[in-house]
Amino acid sequence: SVTVRDKQEGRIQIGSDISIKQRDFAGNVIDVFISTGTIIQVTPYIYSEDGVDYVLLKLNVERSSAQPSDLTTEIRKTSATTEALMLNGEETVIGGLFVNEETDVRRGIPILKDLPWWVFGIRYLTGYDQKQVSKREVIILIKAEIVPTLKERISKQKENEIEKLRNEHKEILEKFRTKKQDETEEVKEN
Repeated sequence: SVTVRDKQEGRIQIGSDISIKQRDFAGNVIDVFISTGTIIQVTPYIYSEDGVDYVLLKLNVERSSAQPSDLTTEIRKTSATTEALMLNGEETVIGGLFVNEETDVRRGIPILKDLPWWVFGIRYLTGYDQKQVSKREVIILIKAEIVPTLKERISKQKENEIEKLRNEHKEILEKFRTKKQDETEEVKEN
């Protein structure tokens, strides 16, 4: 969850920043950091028309991962950019961010499949390498909710305090009336 002011950008990153070595104009080696993972950037614009509040959300959603190698680092990235006009409290879904994850798995007879290659080549007779590709979709649920302004929260707090005092006075008056009625009934009985 992230709370963002009107016309200000908010950002959530679930992942990590990776470092890539580069040379600057003077030939010095510097670290450049690149953000990876699931990154959501949102900029809300609040509009009010005929007493109804609308929220226009400009969204940029990215799913990326880094694949380092000896020569370079490959950044695999899928992203979606959209705008959504929503009512206060309304929800929307962003999908279509697919990630292919490749894993190399060695299968075969336990222990024998994991022997080094120089042990008579037994590992090749008792096992095989398999590349598995799993495709995953990231689905993001976004809810636009307008938070009351500071002025509205202060006035609401004052209203709550006034209501609390009213209730306390009502209880005192009710006790006083009940006590007065009891005294009146006692006088009538005597």
